[in-house]
Amino acid sequence: MHDGHLALRYKLQADKYSGRYNVCIIDTSPSLNMLTVNAMCASDGIFIPLTSNYFSLEGLAQTLEAYRKISEGLCKGLKLYGAAFVIHDGRTRLACEVQEKVKEQYPELLCETVIGCNIKIEEAQVKRQSILSYAPEDRGAVQYRALARELTERMFL
Repeated sequence: MHDGHLALRYKLQADKYSGRYNVCIIDTSPSLNMLTVNAMCASDGIFIPLTSNYFSLEGLAQTLEAYRKISEGLCKGLKLYGAAFVIHDGRTRLACEVQEKVKEQYPELLCETVIGCNIKIEEAQVKRQSILSYAPEDRGAVQYRALARELTERMFL
């Protein structure tokens, strides 16, 4: 019955490159669908990117519930490395309220690093490049490197 949920895990385990990498990042859409569940089941841990809008709060609650079910059932031992705001416009009151609400409700979950809204990040996405290669000295690249360091510390504690 659970084979559909574990298809990606089985595929990655059978892959000829299996064991050659320390970290594999599986980036899924922000919806909870079969691919997202497969990604969770194929992983050792998850990270939840957030935007600072109201729907992100709902999505966070749903993702945490899915994480709880998966980590207690299909994939015992699945870790939750954290969540971070990766699209945050600190100029708006709503964005700041959403950020404060997440800080209040999930203080241990939320990473300190915040990625602000940034046109260079959008330009890099349009050009199908990483912000690190497109504009390595830009504020967005600096913020993403800081987030990577913070997550790495959480992963290997």
